[in-house]
Amino acid sequence: MIKFANDFDGEIWKESNCLVGTCDNGKVTYNQTQCPTPKPVVCANNFPAVKVMDDDGCCFHYECQCICYGWGDPHYVTFDGTYYGFQGNCSYWLMKEILPKYNFSVMIDNYYCNSDEGLACPQSITVFYKSYTIFIMQKEVNGVYTNQTTVNGKHVTPAYQNGDFRITSTGIETVLVIPAIHAKITFSGLIFGIYLPYSKFAGNTEGQCGTCDNNRTDDCMLPNGKIDPSCPNMAHHWHAENCEHTKPTVAPTPTPLPTTTSAPTTPHSTCDTTICEIIKG
Repeated sequence: MIKFANDFDGEIWKESNCLVGTCDNGKVTYNQTQCPTPKPVVCANNFPAVKVMDDDGCCFHYECQCICYGWGDPHYVTFDGTYYGFQGNCSYWLMKEILPKYNFSVMIDNYYCNSDEGLACPQSITVFYKSYTIFIMQKEVNGVYTNQTTVNGKHVTPAYQNGDFRITSTGIETVLVIPAIHAKITFSGLIFGIYLPYSKFAGNTEGQCGTCDNNRTDDCMLPNGKIDPSCPNMAHHWHAENCEHTKPTVAPTPTPLPTTTSAPTTPHSTCDTTICEIIKG
């Protein structure tokens, strides 16, 4: 941008590299953009706040992170840090947008993995984004559990990338990253995680992961918008298909998925019972 000092006396404008130009009495000076002191943020989920650049790319502010995760049989922690246990043999919405902005949602499929105690385990994660259906499951191959991934029904081998997302895998953990919305989804059989930016999803999530708004009081929200006092009870209502909502006396055998996405089998091996009790606890 060319400026003539005599013609623009008193004008202030932004240059590149966060410089601000000032014309004063025919003299042009340049100074760095002055940023306000960022306000500290305390996050309800106990994760540290992160630096987020402002739209001008010169200053930053602090934001909480929307992180929902689960493990085991299964245990859940919502975006805002509320912990609860949940047993359900069905497909459930972990996260949906309340008002559609990015056409993004995440579903989990659980099955009864312990016939003696009726414990449920995750067997797959399905991510819906734009026109994509990204399906990640864990399968036993020759005694080794590995993750398998399909995109719109077609098998893909990580590392896989297109113009909208990328998928990587260690063989145990699969990671899906969607750069445009700064989203990351991880899955390793018994452990899953959903990482979303607060700036894009604050106050606009619902499902078993709750509403990411840095407020735990509304984490157990039902599909009708009401708050349930019990998160485990709330979790049942986010089923993605018709389910039996009561725990059976004898847990049923897991129902296999279609042949292209068959469910993993439960390994049968002996173990140190003391260690097993610790894991179950």
